[in-house]
Amino acid sequence: MATTVGDEGGFAPNLPNNEAALQLVLEAIERAGYHAGTNVAIALDCASSEFYHDGKYVLDSKKQKLGSPEFGEFLARWTDKYPIISIEDGMAESDWDGWRALTERLGKKVQLVGDDVFVTNTKILREGIQLGVANSNPHQGEPGRDAHRDFRSDRAREALGL
Repeated sequence: MATTVGDEGGFAPNLPNNEAALQLVLEAIERAGYHAGTNVAIALDCASSEFYHDGKYVLDSKKQKLGSPEFGEFLARWTDKYPIISIEDGMAESDWDGWRALTERLGKKVQLVGDDVFVTNTKILREGIQLGVANSNPHQGEPGRDAHRDFRSDRAREALGL
């Protein structure tokens, strides 16, 4: 299988679509002698800001343009079909309505990590907490480091003066 190096050094095989990557991961889990959903779970880093243009999530492999509700349902279907326990950057940095809907839809089922949207700006982190979006930001050593685990915690609110 021909591969390239993706963003941040990630493994980037040339596949026909995004879901094929999940199927390849499941195959690798099984070939390694493990069971997906029992021994191994999947975490996605969607980097959604990278393919969010003019208010739409543009999925080139399927030539689709999805609004926030549709993209949220797209991710929800994957969490129903695959053992996904964490989604990082599931919505674009500027898509507060999308983040809110995704959190309402999946926030009790999977960890929703607001990396790109929260990690470099405590003002934005504060706004995200007030809006009730996402549910995690596990990065340490960043401006929001004192509020890094659970946005709903008293510690996070105290660190941000809420």
